[in-house]
Amino acid sequence: MNIHLHDLRKSFAWLASGAFLLGPMAFAVGQLPEPERGLAPVMGRITIEGRPVHDAIICFDAPGGVHSGFCSVWSDGTYRLENVCLGDGIPPGPYLVHVYARSNGADIPKRFQQSNTSGVQVKVGDDWNEVDLDLR
Repeated sequence: MNIHLHDLRKSFAWLASGAFLLGPMAFAVGQLPEPERGLAPVMGRITIEGRPVHDAIICFDAPGGVHSGFCSVWSDGTYRLENVCLGDGIPPGPYLVHVYARSNGADIPKRFQQSNTSGVQVKVGDDWNEVDLDLR
């Protein structure tokens, strides 16, 4: 195949121009703001008798037991929830919460490890939500 250098440059210029014009549009479509997606940010801190929980996972389950959001709990006990499919935050509404430890994590009382036994119910509002939990 014999390609002339000038033809290659023209092809590259068209390709680069298309990427330059379409790239920002694709980024804008992929990065919809949270209100348009209907998600509300949720963050907080988890403690057991005042001590930060570490190496754990927190899950917010919608009615019916469906995981709607989860995330790792950092070493200082803080977390920021993510939706299973949509990203940062979860849809507003009522949730049952449970927390379970990873290996070598905090000693979470057994009742808090399942949403149907934890007794922790949270209503997530439309705006910013801070949900601190002390597991006793």
